[in-house]
Amino acid sequence: MGEIMKIKILTACAALLFSGGQSFADGMYGSSKDPIMMPHAEYMWDGLYVGLHAGKAWGDAEYVEDGDDARRFSLDGFFGGVHAGYNLQRGRFVFGLEADYSAFDSDDRVVTGNGNVRHDLETSWLATIRGRIGITHESWLFYASAGAAFAELDTRRDNPGRTDSDTETVNGYAIGAGVEKMLTPNWTARLDYLYVDFGDEKFDAPGFDEGKTEFDAHILRVGVSYKIDMHRPHLESMK
Repeated sequence: MGEIMKIKILTACAALLFSGGQSFADGMYGSSKDPIMMPHAEYMWDGLYVGLHAGKAWGDAEYVEDGDDARRFSLDGFFGGVHAGYNLQRGRFVFGLEADYSAFDSDDRVVTGNGNVRHDLETSWLATIRGRIGITHESWLFYASAGAAFAELDTRRDNPGRTDSDTETVNGYAIGAGVEKMLTPNWTARLDYLYVDFGDEKFDAPGFDEGKTEFDAHILRVGVSYKIDMHRPHLESMK
């Protein structure tokens, strides 16, 4: 399956999760035109939000060139990044779409050829676009997410008297779950987990035999978000 087709399918999955969740909520609480029971004003999740996050990733990668044994790398490291999204609340159900970008510090080295050849693999950034669906309990939101993931992989090989390198942007999927706490009407804090898998990606660069790499990672992160509350002026006018 081509990369463009994979991206289209994964992005469509996230869109279906968002649109399907809204349809489910309309079935439970009526359409958006029907009156529904509104949650407590202080615990409304509707609207746009932006935020910061940080955490650690535990990644495993394997690189294989034709005719060579597999070289395995541990891409563990800390990261920090930004995220933004939109939530739509229907009663206790919350549906959303979120995008995030994280800058990584994750690399590993494998030495072969009696110590004469050094192989380096590094990931410098990772991004996801995911649909979210959750349920609230007072000031808490418990959610699951799924969508598309993207990352940059840099590979480098140092031979005596020669250095070859290649950079590829890989794509795959992301799934996860988390919990978010509303601290004030506009500020929230979260803890979440993501699993990302990029499958098999081909590398075919000058100086390398044609090969492929496999990369997946477990990600744990904490974050804070600022909610741009579009409903607050209306609610205040109702008091």
